[in-house]
Amino acid sequence: MEKKTVDEIIEELQNRIAGLEEKIAPDIREIVELKAQKERLVSLFNTTVRFGWTDMALDCLKKHNELLQTNEILAASLPAYQDENDERKKKAMNVGLSVALNNMCDNGTLRKVIIKGYKGHFYGLPHWFGEKALYGEYAAKLREKTKRNEYAPVILSEDFKVIEN
Repeated sequence: MEKKTVDEIIEELQNRIAGLEEKIAPDIREIVELKAQKERLVSLFNTTVRFGWTDMALDCLKKHNELLQTNEILAASLPAYQDENDERKKKAMNVGLSVALNNMCDNGTLRKVIIKGYKGHFYGLPHWFGEKALYGEYAAKLREKTKRNEYAPVILSEDFKVIEN
């Protein structure tokens, strides 16, 4: 058995590593490219979904100047929503907007009100609310909108009071 010098051992190991690198290099390049493609797609999807629903909801609330529910925002903003016969597509649109609305509430872009007897929430812009109250003009619009409800006298959830201007 021949004794090898340290330099010979290092050279042999470097050659082995180079051989392995040649074998796996195409796989590594493919993995890196796939990861980059995935990141681009996720970024594009998140940007499109988040900003599309967000802008649509904010524009609709500003235009109507009153608290609206998810289905009202969809009906006012997307004429195709009312004409859509496929309940799965309608549900997907509703879920997409609901997620965006809840995210906007979480980050302070919107506030929501719960009304006893109504499914879902009514969403509004933050400047329509005091610290824990809905300002009179917007409370009046909400009362008018919900007056057909048997719970009309109990309009706002316990978290909100009406501030008369």
